[in-house]
Amino acid sequence: MADASSPFTQPGPQGYPVRFAVRKAMWNDLKIYGANPKRPLRFIEKRGHLRILHFGGHRRENSPALVTIEENWPPRAPAPPNEVETFTITVHTNNFSPTLHGGVATYSMDHTRCRPTTYQFAMPIQSPVTGADVIEIFEWRRAPTCHETRGICKRNLPAVRTGDARPPEDRYTYADMDGYVLVRLTGPNQLPAGQQSGNRPLGHTRRGEEIVASWAQAKDRSPLSWPGTPLYYFQFWGSGAQAQLGEAFTHVAVLTATATYFDKCYESRRRDAPWLY
Repeated sequence: MADASSPFTQPGPQGYPVRFAVRKAMWNDLKIYGANPKRPLRFIEKRGHLRILHFGGHRRENSPALVTIEENWPPRAPAPPNEVETFTITVHTNNFSPTLHGGVATYSMDHTRCRPTTYQFAMPIQSPVTGADVIEIFEWRRAPTCHETRGICKRNLPAVRTGDARPPEDRYTYADMDGYVLVRLTGPNQLPAGQQSGNRPLGHTRRGEEIVASWAQAKDRSPLSWPGTPLYYFQFWGSGAQAQLGEAFTHVAVLTATATYFDKCYESRRRDAPWLY
């Protein structure tokens, strides 16, 4: 029986648990797992420069695509072709539910490789006050030493959530681990000035910005990348965990995390063996 206190069993937005594992599958594909390590929740397909988040958990199901993301600027290229953005995100809203009759929406995600490393995208979010769509900006930031990533890098780590007291952060802890946080640059959930910086609760940056998701490289993975090996863990935070940002954002957050993970892996390989790239 699954542990009810585990973050892998706690319900999150749009059928995801609050925290889940992303594991290696066959053919460079990935699968998303919650509490049951034998029952995948979602399947992420790799097709050339495309990664596709499917509704189902297996390739054989041929389930519809929820979101796709295409890399327009291969990491080895010296510059983006024709000044295009680094990634193109396509949201297939018509596949979210049989009752929806939406179409396809496309957004861009740009990447800065200089420090600090960031990936930024903008998309419409429904205002809880007016009900109208408002364009909000989100940014993946490298943050390997903060507890929003350190605290989720193993399956057996306890649940943590926005508002919890922040443990001391040692900049050298898990030095060989990588992780990113997804920061909401706009929106209402900013900390007041007195709670910013080091005394802030979990779920916020030093500048008081809201963190809505994070991923951390798995510290309990096998050195051999067999199918089933956990590659990274993902968690929703704050308004992201409470489904306040909508279904489209939820799936986009999941797949852009995958894009940043593999881009990070390529950068690490190129740094360690530049003569190969």
